[in-house]
Amino acid sequence: MLTHGELRIEPAPATLVAARRWLEPVRTALGHEFLAAYLTGSVLTQGFDPRHSRLNVAVIARTLPISVLDAAAKAGRHTSSPCS
Repeated sequence: MLTHGELRIEPAPATLVAARRWLEPVRTALGHEFLAAYLTGSVLTQGFDPRHSRLNVAVIARTLPISVLDAAAKAGRHTSSPCS
């Protein structure tokens, strides 16, 4: 939740690259079910520090049969954080 004094900002280019790199195998696992991905949380505020903050990525899919969900979950586990 944003406080009144916080502003939403564009994430740093390195953060966007890290998020895209993390998302690549997840998109592959989802295949045609993948619709979109959004960065959420503190990454959109001035207080974001990739050394201490986690990067939250909301992945949107058309449908998620268990087999597709399992494949996407395994693909997303290749690193603990997109910024790592």
